Amino acid sequence: MIKNQKLFEQFEKNLIRNSPVDFYQNLRVVHELHQQALFLGVFKEDQTINREDKIRYARAINFASKAP
Repeated sequence: MIKNQKLFEQFEKNLIRNSPVDFYQNLRVVHELHQQALFLGVFKEDQTINREDKIRYARAINFASKAP
């Protein structure tokens, strides 16, 4: 049981901030989420990605890679 919520939240923020980013692990997670979405029928396998979506994905990936 957490007695001091603010102290715990600060600990979590510091832990995340000081943990190194594992790019390949993140790619594996995204791949597995994509496979799950295909299985559930959220995406179609032959569905093409339009230019605006590609730009949005690239911005999201680039922003995530620059995070501390």
